[in-house]
Amino acid sequence: MKAPVRRRLGTDDLRPVTLTLSLWAVAALWLAAGAVSLTAGCHALASEFRCDTKNPCLLGGKMGTCESTGYCTFTDASCTTGRRYDVSAGKYAEACYGTEVGDGTLAIVAGLSGGRGAHADRGALARMGGPQGFAWDGTLLYVSDSYYGVIWTIDADGNVARLAGSTINGGLVDGGYDVAAFTRPNGLLLIGRTLYVADTSNSAVRAIDLDAKQVRTVAILPVNGMPAAPWGITTDGTDLFVTDQVAKGIWRLGTDGTLAQPLFASGFVKPNGIVFSNGEFFVADGGDHTVSRVSMAGVKTKVAGIVGQPGNTTGTTTGRFSTPSGIAMGPDGRLLVADYYGFLIRSVDLSTGEISNFAGTGVNGSNDGTTSQAKLRSPVGVISVDGAVYIAEQSAVRKVAGGQTTTFAGTSIRAGDDDGTPEVATFDSPEAVAVGADGAIYVGDTNNGSVRVIAPDTMVVSTRVTGLNQLRSIAVAGDQLYLGDAGDHTVKRYDLGTSILSTLTSTCGGAMIQKPLGIAVDATANRLYFTDEAWSHVCATDLTTGDTVVVAGTGTAGTTDGPLMQARFQDPHGLAISGQILYVSETRTGTIRRVDLAGNAVTRIAGDAYKRNILAGPIGLAVDGNGSLLIAESEGQRIFKLDPGGPLVSVVGAQGDAVIRTSEPSLVNRPTGLAWSPLLGIIGTSTAENLVFRIR
Repeated sequence: MKAPVRRRLGTDDLRPVTLTLSLWAVAALWLAAGAVSLTAGCHALASEFRCDTKNPCLLGGKMGTCESTGYCTFTDASCTTGRRYDVSAGKYAEACYGTEVGDGTLAIVAGLSGGRGAHADRGALARMGGPQGFAWDGTLLYVSDSYYGVIWTIDADGNVARLAGSTINGGLVDGGYDVAAFTRPNGLLLIGRTLYVADTSNSAVRAIDLDAKQVRTVAILPVNGMPAAPWGITTDGTDLFVTDQVAKGIWRLGTDGTLAQPLFASGFVKPNGIVFSNGEFFVADGGDHTVSRVSMAGVKTKVAGIVGQPGNTTGTTTGRFSTPSGIAMGPDGRLLVADYYGFLIRSVDLSTGEISNFAGTGVNGSNDGTTSQAKLRSPVGVISVDGAVYIAEQSAVRKVAGGQTTTFAGTSIRAGDDDGTPEVATFDSPEAVAVGADGAIYVGDTNNGSVRVIAPDTMVVSTRVTGLNQLRSIAVAGDQLYLGDAGDHTVKRYDLGTSILSTLTSTCGGAMIQKPLGIAVDATANRLYFTDEAWSHVCATDLTTGDTVVVAGTGTAGTTDGPLMQARFQDPHGLAISGQILYVSETRTGTIRRVDLAGNAVTRIAGDAYKRNILAGPIGLAVDGNGSLLIAESEGQRIFKLDPGGPLVSVVGAQGDAVIRTSEPSLVNRPTGLAWSPLLGIIGTSTAENLVFRIR
């Protein structure tokens, strides 16, 4: 095998990906490249492995130490201070950035990893999309994920595993764990070995038989022929009681699905969580910002909060909630309430109605610390078990115990617009990336409306262009940047020498540009190409005159191949160029189209526009030095390579045949932007993790 080229990247190197890219994906990539030798059973991630006595730690012929935790640790000899992975902390104990390792390395270029995803792993390595409801069986914590339609389990050590539900496709599907599907599951309730689920967007109550490993539908809730929105669920020991945000009340039904009508209780605005204790129910109403009790006769009375007046103040008559969501009984007999926009867990004295703060500062955030100093990020669920309180928020589960609030599983989203060194800089949904001839990386930082640049010598991140509306695509040629601004419906040009931003074109073929999502430049022909998702066509702009014409597509959405001006595209997105060939990704249909400008032909080269059984949400495209097409599969969370005339090969992502969809995606977490450089290899962006990554 050709020896890897080593190139100094300035004072700071690329960080081995500990929180973003899946362990087994890295192992697959290295094995495929022949770069390292891994023992069977090892589960690799740069400087972090899982191991046992039969499977020692081996990385490129270098032995590591198999710790009692079952993880390997390595000291990187290329670092002057050393680098050791602290498994218990879920991060490197010492920050060290040396020279690059070589071919097959996955690394964070810049940004703070953390955010939404669907990945089973340990603690901070795991990813969840939107944890909501909780249940507890004495050993495992069950967590509903409304964002991905999954039910997770978390053990006492923070190991996250998928119990049931598809992480890719939601729906109302009964059956075994691998085929069952939910759509926005929220409240959970465990009775014996049956886990009940309030499946909100399916208007259903579902049941998971934990012994038989089967999911069934208990009932579909009716609301005058309209879909219901079940949210919270509890029991009085006999029947199920479910809050419904559409009916604005509580349904009562048997465990066999028999529904009692009319509503058991009504008069709510947006009933969320519900809990039963001492013969009565307690309901958090996120619509009128109160907590109420409901008797067994269905009579509702307010316990705490001021109707229609949100806030986060404490007290008996002055205490306020701001969209109370999850609710649970605390260990001291007080009620615990997840106050979503109050960014607090509140404690309610049921005898007086006094509201006090249990955890959080009232300021949105995700830092750990003492219970009164740690911040919470929009808490939505809460449960008290075994002397600890667990909190569901955005993309993580937090734990309160011993006066401390810690992140128990998953990570919070760490978006921002901070410039600086790679381990300090932050991005907010970076959707596009391009690499200059000198190795400078230009990042389309979409939600910040800016172009960020990562310097090739120091790797320091700085903001170069601001004031963009919805930057979705970026290309570089010489000293010119070309920007697809979908918010302003224009393609812009930015001169790196003069720092002048101007509009290159706002029309194509006589029609106003709507959504320029992909951009590619042919510097030799002095032409720029871009896709317009709304018009379903591909345009070309003469960079000298600014004249813009349609080069492929009829302007009518479709999937028809054929001559350039007769072919139809379905929401074209990403764009890459290789000579006289353009490649177009169609995200919604899961296909890649080849546009032969010289041969006057559009053909489908990957994906199935009807069954969508190969690619799940392809977005970013790039062509490497060998002419291979690189594809960022955003929903399937993989990077593919497609050689001319060859099959799809998964470069990074779930192992196995690329044609087979799996329900356990890798954690190349929602890759979107993609670029290739002879100096840096593959550069990509992750909108879920808010960072820029690299594959060498």
